[in-house]
Amino acid sequence: VEVKDSLKYQDMLTKVEKLIAEMSSEQIDLDQLVTKVEASYVLLNAMRERLDDAKGKIEKLRADHENQKPDEVL
Repeated sequence: VEVKDSLKYQDMLTKVEKLIAEMSSEQIDLDQLVTKVEASYVLLNAMRERLDDAKGKIEKLRADHENQKPDEVL
């Protein structure tokens, strides 16, 4: 399962929630379960990367802001 960069975080979360609901079914067979678990992990890893990237950007913005002189602030 590939995760496109254009997929929004909220869309990935919705897909994971749907996969979890499907995995909770008593009707699911083992092969389907394995496929859904794999897809869930791919999405979760992509979500973690997206969060880490966002955290890095926010920390950089904060550091840049703290290093500005008072007259440089908008």
